[in-house]
Amino acid sequence: MDAAPARPVPDGKLAGILVSDRGVVYDGWDAENRQLGRAHVKRNWEKKIKPGGEAKKSPAQRLVEGLG
Repeated sequence: MDAAPARPVPDGKLAGILVSDRGVVYDGWDAENRQLGRAHVKRNWEKKIKPGGEAKKSPAQRLVEGLG
C-alpha cells in the first residue's frame, strides 16, 4: 500500500501524515498528524546482533566505550 504524498491546502499548511524519526526538528508537528518510522529500529537491532556488535560486548565494555 503506497501512502499518498502530503498536499498543500489553501491555508498553506500540509494535509496528510508526516512519517519521521524522533528528530527534534519534527517536535512541532501534532502527534495525531505524525507517524514515527521504524526503519531505524530495525537497523539498530541489526547492528547489535551482527558478529562483534553491541550484543557481543559485556555491559562493562559498553560502559567504558560510552565514557570515552
